[in-house]
Amino acid sequence: MRLRSCPKTDERPAGYIVDQFREVNNHPLYPVKNREFQKLLRDIHDYIKRIIIDHTKLNIGPTLSYIILKEYSNGYHNLGASLIDFKNIKRDVKCYIGDNDASMFIGNFKRLAETQGFYFAYDLNGSTCLTKVFWADQEAINNYKIFGETISFDPTYGTNKYFMVFTPFTGVVHNKKTVTFGVGLLEFESQESFEWIFRKVFDAMGLKQPQCIITYQCPGIKKACPNIFTNAIHK
Repeated sequence: MRLRSCPKTDERPAGYIVDQFREVNNHPLYPVKNREFQKLLRDIHDYIKRIIIDHTKLNIGPTLSYIILKEYSNGYHNLGASLIDFKNIKRDVKCYIGDNDASMFIGNFKRLAETQGFYFAYDLNGSTCLTKVFWADQEAINNYKIFGETISFDPTYGTNKYFMVFTPFTGVVHNKKTVTFGVGLLEFESQESFEWIFRKVFDAMGLKQPQCIITYQCPGIKKACPNIFTNAIHK
């Protein structure tokens, strides 16, 4: 199709008119081997969506997921989707979660708390931002009752997504293997935050105090330990 400019006159405004039209393709059609990449023929199976979501939990992005699944499927043509489709799945998951990630997290723990022996506590900044959380299942609580004379507290692990500090409470059993007594997440490494999580450990373990607590050198922990663990030696 060819257009020709048309000057403005009293009868019509300025614009374009079709000067010539030929009903032929001016570009080659896509080959049959690429039919699966057309939008109408692309479809992501539910099990692939589940894998993409699981990869997201492991901080694996859509591009790497696309490459991994290509290897498992023996080629891109067997995936039934493009890289853009993979990115759109992750986008849709983020839109679904939105600002409700904290409430979804708490909701999952509330369902776990309905089972016997599971303990968890949390604190919110306002109504949506999760700032402190601690949890321990029945096995962890039982381990503390037996091997909780000495505990180790090491809040030096930073998470990648929410910039919260991972704070495990660990100990050693009779065969010198490490055992977990409880786990927490803190937004700030402050005295107030450490006192909060120590108090929750104290409550979860039936008010049983350790004889010794081992931590790294931190002014906030140094001030918080004697306020909560009054009978414990702090190393």
